[in-house]
Amino acid sequence: MLDTLRLPRATAAALIVLAPLAACAPAVSVPPSSPALGGPTTLLVRLGADTIGVEQYTRTPTRMEGVLVQRAPFTTIARYSVELGANNAPVRAEYSLRRGDGTTITGQMQSLSVRYSADSVTFVGHRSNGDTTRAAAASGELLPYLNGSYGLFELPLARLLATGRDSATFSIVPLSWGARGTSPLPVKLIGRDSARISWFGYPLYLGHDARGGLLWADGSQTTIKVRIDRVPAMQLDTLAREWSARDVAAGVAGPASTRDTARATIGGANVWVDYGRPALRGRNVWVNGVLGDTIWRTGANAATQLRR
Repeated sequence: MLDTLRLPRATAAALIVLAPLAACAPAVSVPPSSPALGGPTTLLVRLGADTIGVEQYTRTPTRMEGVLVQRAPFTTIARYSVELGANNAPVRAEYSLRRGDGTTITGQMQSLSVRYSADSVTFVGHRSNGDTTRAAAASGELLPYLNGSYGLFELPLARLLATGRDSATFSIVPLSWGARGTSPLPVKLIGRDSARISWFGYPLYLGHDARGGLLWADGSQTTIKVRIDRVPAMQLDTLAREWSARDVAAGVAGPASTRDTARATIGGANVWVDYGRPALRGRNVWVNGVLGDTIWRTGANAATQLRR
């Protein structure tokens, strides 16, 4: 398990107050800022006006480790570390997930270890009653993937910059015991400070510095619709406990979009529709199409169902 990150109290206190409030108030503009030399990078993840996650990490030529706090469906705090080999290729990864208050999640493994080789990935799941190991075939330029983490996208950026390439298709391996294969992740550098990731067919744009450090990300043209900005450091353990307290006081955030049903009789046929209702989250759905653009799937979170 990763050690708790020690951060400046002044900036931490200010952002701890800001981030939870952003979830229920208009988005606050926080300009990207470069962390102090050797300090952590902190990313604020917003969906519309809502803050849905905060990630904080450090990356050296041999190791990357971070903490990720997310609000949905309830507050969680994840800790990860990745040992890096030549050209920022992963060698080993460690991952754990807890509720925001630090307690274990029913049914979850305590932690997961992943070892990467040229043609396979080995998963070791750690439970209180012992470890379980399994291996899966994997090839190509492998990358660890964690749902909700954008900091890990620094690894393909750094690999491209280190090897002098402007594009490559990587193979992402989820940090999950249930992972059964890899998914392709095409990445292309655009100019000196930007990149484009093909996120399941949709463009996710990134801004980066000379070493591949992430400055911002824009997923408005993808189905995830998030905006990511670099912000000053904060105490994520404190933030996770505060969000967990809000879960208890006001209820958990739940899924990103709620499910609903509708029934109608059309031409003598009874039709039942089960669909996802995208939350507005401060966005104007009447400007330039649905949610401000022209890309949006039918329903949210899961496909719409039609039955007669």
